[in-house]
Amino acid sequence: IRDLMTKISVVIVTFQRPEELRDCIESIKQQTYLPFEIIVIDNSPSNNGSAEGICIELSLAIPVHYFKNSVNSLPIARNMGVARSKGEYVLMVDDDVQLAAGHRAGDHLRRTGRRHRAALPCRAPA
Repeated sequence: IRDLMTKISVVIVTFQRPEELRDCIESIKQQTYLPFEIIVIDNSPSNNGSAEGICIELSLAIPVHYFKNSVNSLPIARNMGVARSKGEYVLMVDDDVQLAAGHRAGDHLRRTGRRHRAALPCRAPA
């Protein structure tokens, strides 16, 4: 599982909810197995810096990368996150979601990956 988790990028699209974003990132950092990276796409029309500041503050145990989406579109923001991810797998999480303690995304991907491997990778084999 540890090897699988190092291949997971978590993409979070946020929209004017800095406290929810903070709680979401903190819940990811409390998991048994940590992902390779967290990518935050800020879909807010104004850039007051709060989402970016949270990403900088919480980027200690896991790299948290911040990107601004100037188009304000959820599908475009999610595609932007996938395009910027470096992991082999991408887990999409909304900014108002907190993963329960002990949530094991790696277990889920490992189980479903055996049955649906072609549906999981976000990168084409090199």
